[in-house]
Amino acid sequence: SKNEPIPAYLFFRPIEGINRRWGGIIKQFQIVQKQTDRFVLLMVVKADYLGWAKMLGAEYLEQLKIPSLNDAQWTFETVDRLMPDRVTGKLVFFHCEV
Repeated sequence: SKNEPIPAYLFFRPIEGINRRWGGIIKQFQIVQKQTDRFVLLMVVKADYLGWAKMLGAEYLEQLKIPSLNDAQWTFETVDRLMPDRVTGKLVFFHCEV
């Protein structure tokens, strides 16, 4: 159903697929859930690919294959670095702000 939580590893799988296909293009990533149906994918990519956020985002969505997220709104951004969690000091790949 639409309100069932989605296992976090399902968000990770498309990154693995992209990295296999493109030789580890995405060095780090973080998905931020802004609202129930609004997500931002932040990616630290190899220097030669900084302008590729849109293409990588399209490929990410193509590989995501989670029917309940078909209508979700996604934003894709490349960033210089991802900041670790202020409390744990660790980088989390999924951060929920809902």
